[in-house]
This record gives sequence, C-alpha cells and structure tokens, in this order.
Amino acid sequence: MHTGFARWIQREMAADPEFGFSAYVDGIEGVRLLGAALDRHGPPLPVLVEVGHAGGRTGCRTRAQVLAVARAAAAEPALAVVGVAAYEGSVSHARTPEALAEVSGFLRTVRAAMSRIADEGLLDTRAGTGEWLVSCGGSIYYDIVARELAHGWGGNGAVPGLTPDTPNGRPVRLLLRSGAYSSHDDGLYARLAGKRPAHRGWRPPSRCGPR
Repeated sequence: MHTGFARWIQREMAADPEFGFSAYVDGIEGVRLLGAALDRHGPPLPVLVEVGHAGGRTGCRTRAQVLAVARAAAAEPALAVVGVAAYEGSVSHARTPEALAEVSGFLRTVRAAMSRIADEGLLDTRAGTGEWLVSCGGSIYYDIVARELAHGWGGNGAVPGLTPDTPNGRPVRLLLRSGAYSSHDDGLYARLAGKRPAHRGWRPPSRCGPR
C-alpha cells in the first residue's frame, strides 16, 4: 500500500468512525513502512495477514512467515491485526476432485493461520470492527471457501481461544469477495462455473511509443 494513501485512510477513519477499511500485509518490511508512515496517536489501521502458497502471487508462504508478519504488525502502535486474507484462485484452475481437494487443503491452512494468530493473542481489539475478518474468494471456488471457512470458529462463531465471554471475544466474519468474472476473465468463469459477466466495457485502442 502507498504510504500516502495509508495516511489518507487513517485521516478518514479519524473523521468518520463508521469508515471501514482493512489493508493486507505479507512482509515485515511492508509492515514497518506502514507503521512508520502512520500517526501512532491516530486510529490504528486494521490489517489482515495475507496467507499465500508456493508458486502463488503474494502472501506469506509458511507458518513461520505468517506469525512473523502478525507479530511485527502487532508491535506497531499504528496497526491493528484483525484477521487473515487469502486468494485461493491461484491454487488451481479446474473443478476436478483433485483440484477441489487441493483448494480445500489450502483453505484449511488459512483457517489454521487465523487460529494461530488468535492463540498468540495478536488480534487487536483497538480496531473498531467489532468482529474478526477472514477474507477469501474472487475465484471459481466460492462454494469451497464458504464450506471451509464460514463456520466452525468456536462457540457462536468465535475463534478458538477467543470465546464471546472473554475480553477479546468477537465473532469471525467470512468476507467472500467477488471476482474477475464481473468484468473480465469471464470466459474461464463461464466455462468452469457457469458465471456471466456483470457488465462489458468497450474502449478505443491506444497506441504507445513512436509512430
């Protein structure tokens, strides 16, 4: 995230308590840049630790990386860890039983990452979200995401170790993101998941470089 944009977000949060925003973090250097750019006396910026996989685009690749980034974010006064995020669409591009099993396995590592962060006491109640977040989706596997992550977080939806009766107890909300089917990659989504584009954009071609 651009540090100037992060400062703008923090100012918006200070001006409007209902303004909601969460940023992804997947590296200690990025966490430190964000922490240094923000006002430590302002409202803390909610962050989600991004969980990735080998060969994926972004995100922490290992359990050790997840915890290291979460600990670094928790140590920054201007940041507040409120959950995890992931993108399962890069795990596979098929709906075969083998592909679905692979995606399910990855989503279980996302669940485990959330539980480990909670067990270490790294979730931060200073963020005014009122709930912990798990953000996934944006692929042809939205049904698998819902099956693996929508339920089973403990009593009344709480993360294991954080029940509603404890000071840190908050429900876990699965944020199921929409995906590229809405405006592009619709051929893939139509073929594999029966999705249709929500809109279609047209623009004249542009030309770069000398004639």
